[in-house]
Amino acid sequence: MKTLSLPPQPPNPLTRVEPPLSAGNLSAPMDSCDFPDENAVLLHTAIARLRASLNPRPTVRLPLIQALNQRLATPLIAPNPFPPFHRAMMDGYAARFSDLSPQSPLDRAGESAAGSADLAPLAQGTVVAIATGAPLPQGADCVIRKEYARVEANKVFVTSELIRPGADCESCGSVARQGDILIPAQTRLLPAHLAVAARHGVPELAVARAYGIQILLIGNELAPAGQPRQQGQIYEHNHILIESVLAQHYVRVLPEEPIIPDDEHAIRAAVLKSLSTTPPPDLILLVGGTSAGNHDYTRAALAPLGTWLFHGLNLRPGRPTCAIKTPQGIPLIALPGSPKAIAALLPGLIAPVLGF
Repeated sequence: MKTLSLPPQPPNPLTRVEPPLSAGNLSAPMDSCDFPDENAVLLHTAIARLRASLNPRPTVRLPLIQALNQRLATPLIAPNPFPPFHRAMMDGYAARFSDLSPQSPLDRAGESAAGSADLAPLAQGTVVAIATGAPLPQGADCVIRKEYARVEANKVFVTSELIRPGADCESCGSVARQGDILIPAQTRLLPAHLAVAARHGVPELAVARAYGIQILLIGNELAPAGQPRQQGQIYEHNHILIESVLAQHYVRVLPEEPIIPDDEHAIRAAVLKSLSTTPPPDLILLVGGTSAGNHDYTRAALAPLGTWLFHGLNLRPGRPTCAIKTPQGIPLIALPGSPKAIAALLPGLIAPVLGF
């Protein structure tokens, strides 16, 4: 039998072992449109390194509506049971199951409306008219739906055999007992979570403070919207793209800074200015100048400011992306200025790093 000989296969980039970071890697020549494999890490590696580099966020307590979409810092423990009392789940008559008989009418002895308090215990052989959500009187263990009853004068006749003990009732603590974990820590708070907190009388929640992100734009070719555009310039539009995506996920974007020219010292000065603010940003995004062209200075500007986390992504578009961690523990991520790359990196890199 003839044996087929297959040509050697190229290495699978998804299973490649990442090279260690070194100054030598940074000085390797790189084409402006491509990067050698030894200078690029896999996306999941970049995400893991950036996540590990973020400083822990302090915990703040916020009113419920302001906590929407934030991460719960500590579990929400039920301070009370819910429902807080035995209650009816249908309109009808609160009764004692042992009193029910088609042949023996029951005396109507009062009424329990939603919000009623100080109800008298249910006497033998009697029922109490009750509304959905109203508390059951002591001794009642079922509800006769209105459609299962016939009322003549002050007598209530049961017309159905479908009623069972506990029928159309909700016991105290049947939804949540005091001490139950209502919402686990690290849950992203959705409207339903806020309703659960409010249901238990909790007016505010402890959440991780929203990330504060500084966006720095780089490029001589960029003109701010609303100002005259010079020949050869385009209007800058990456900032609004990034900020609007972050705002959708309740990430705090710091006030916009002026566009930085293509100059190594100007880029470094802008980063140092941002790092000196009080409090400093949790993360700085630089946009533009990350490739290896004659006028790309972002990598050189960042090099003295910290330790490289990675300096290239095995991803297209977005390959020139790089990042460092400053001595203050603040990651700086430099993104290419291509809107196509930005549109890919926001969900692919930034979202998983920030946890949205």
